Amino acid sequence: MIVRDLPVGRINLDTGAFQVLNEVEFACKSSGDCCRMNEIPVTEGEIEAIQEHGWELDQFLVSLSPVVIPGKTDGARIKSYILKKKPFSRECVFLDEHNRCKIHEYKPFACRMYPFSYEVIDKNQIEIRVHVQSVCRNVQAGMTKNGNSMQIMKGIFSLLKDKFLSE
Repeated sequence: MIVRDLPVGRINLDTGAFQVLNEVEFACKSSGDCCRMNEIPVTEGEIEAIQEHGWELDQFLVSLSPVVIPGKTDGARIKSYILKKKPFSRECVFLDEHNRCKIHEYKPFACRMYPFSYEVIDKNQIEIRVHVQSVCRNVQAGMTKNGNSMQIMKGIFSLLKDKFLSE
């Protein structure tokens, strides 16, 4: 059976409690595939962080016109911009020759989450999902004995806590 979008677990933002729904195993191997195949959305705050490190808008944005992408709750919309790709290779402008991110310390939220995403279930519950058939070759699903879902969720909780509780 092929599963496209597998729930990994749920996180309670109030208590920090984790519930594993499915075991997965993931470890980034720095293949760079995610930086070549995906359109990366960035928010205005992320753009400012990149600019604070000396990058000019025309070096990393496709356009100064925003796109609106669906948010994680019903009716929510997020104003974003799209990162540029290098001509011919179609890889992110921040990917270097060693498949490393030039802006790793302040890379966009979408990059830090990938290949995972989240969905807001209610004001306190967030479900973490993995896109099993994403371009990332390093996700293995259904590994009930060898999975590292709890570690993954702890890392994602840290990202989401900063995102949701600081807003």
